[in-house]
Amino acid sequence: MKTFEQWLQANGHDVTKLTDDEKTRLKAQFDEEQKKAGEPAKTDAGAEPKPKPQVQPATVQASGEPTVDPVADYRKTVAAEARRVAAVHKLCAGAHADIEAKAIEEGWTETQTELAVLKASRPAAPAIHAPAGVEAFPVLEAALDLAARLPEKDVIADHGDKTVEAAHKRFRRGISLQELFMEAANALGHSFRTMRGNEEDVLRAAFSTRTLSGILGNTANKYLLAGFSAIEQAWREIAARRSVKDFKQITSYRMTGSFEYEEVGADGELTHDAVNEESFTNQAKTYGRMFTVTRQDIINDDLGALTDTPRKIGRGAGLKLNDVFWTAFMNNSAFFTGSSKYISGADTALGIVALTEAVGVFFAKTDADSKPLALTPKVLLVPGGLSVLARQLFSDTMVNELTTANKPKPSNNPHAGQFQPVASAYLANSNYTGYSTTAWYLLGDPEDIATVEVAFLNGVERPTVESADANFNVLGIQYRGYFDFGVARQDARGGVKSKGAA
Repeated sequence: MKTFEQWLQANGHDVTKLTDDEKTRLKAQFDEEQKKAGEPAKTDAGAEPKPKPQVQPATVQASGEPTVDPVADYRKTVAAEARRVAAVHKLCAGAHADIEAKAIEEGWTETQTELAVLKASRPAAPAIHAPAGVEAFPVLEAALDLAARLPEKDVIADHGDKTVEAAHKRFRRGISLQELFMEAANALGHSFRTMRGNEEDVLRAAFSTRTLSGILGNTANKYLLAGFSAIEQAWREIAARRSVKDFKQITSYRMTGSFEYEEVGADGELTHDAVNEESFTNQAKTYGRMFTVTRQDIINDDLGALTDTPRKIGRGAGLKLNDVFWTAFMNNSAFFTGSSKYISGADTALGIVALTEAVGVFFAKTDADSKPLALTPKVLLVPGGLSVLARQLFSDTMVNELTTANKPKPSNNPHAGQFQPVASAYLANSNYTGYSTTAWYLLGDPEDIATVEVAFLNGVERPTVESADANFNVLGIQYRGYFDFGVARQDARGGVKSKGAA
């Protein structure tokens, strides 16, 4: 005969996971089966076989301890089961027959039954109405994007017409922060109708999967990107960009051999060019900030905390990139040196004459073999105060310049449409070494010879926001925004700097 533990294992039960009530109920079932196993079996003809000799049970074990009376133990088990069934019946009160039947059949405790009845008694929350093929969580994300006043065309581009239409129908007045949490919890099978008094339960339920964190992170990322993109982007027009795989210092090389073809002789043999190298270094670093939508924000139903903060974090990322970039670029007194890279004097103030001089200097540039670089200037970089004049030099065929007598004179503009004007507020800011309200730059295509380079980790050219581990019941929703990049000057031959003054 099997022991109770062997019988449990044979019937698929894990004794370590059973409650005391379940053990009692199963023990009674085990004892009943053991009792029946000891009764005489009937023959095919229904006749009773000869009875087995009856052995009187010992009242004392070999150890001297008294044995448990199985009959008394069985009676206790039956009594406990009767009390459990009566309690289940009372809790269900005839109104939840399906719960009552399941609780009795599966051996639920009074607590389990009470929780099931309470959940079933709550009024059902309105379901998210969505067309066929549209899931609940994308509708919630689209509703959040709309409530956060992202452009509807962008929301449609992200989620599709059907999802956005479902978000409009379900949340006609927009979704609030509390409503978002309750809807997320209810989409997972709960039925909350208010957060008042249920804050911790709603938060626990809503964050029981990573889906809600993903929705909040996606929306925060959109606002972070909006804040980042709102900051000046002039650096993109003048810098080379490259992808790096880690934070180690990287070295790039430029071949200085001319690679100029030579005539092939009658033997058809090609000659090897002598190749030297010039090297330039760069290194990516990490910049970042944390931000939190607090529990107080959630209780106050402050949707702005989820939109304004990441926008500011994104703006902060843009400001940091610009700060690092222009600090490196403008500290160039030992970079743009010599007559092939720097011009100065009264005639170098931005205008047709000065621009003509800079073009001549640019075309006179040579490589390490003293042969022409054969590059064409592309960008006219100016401080903000010269931006209007720079645009005129690019777009107008006639420009009214001033004579030394400060009188305007008409002049044809030979540079119209030639050099893309790019203005930066940083060039004239006194917080940066090398600032000037008059200095300007004529630069080549950064893909040919770059004067400055920006390296991005894994080629990601914008900041990232993601959820960080946090106790949502206490601290709220915590995120981190970070940005991995590095900036370094490269080759001064890629440009000409004009002092713009005597």
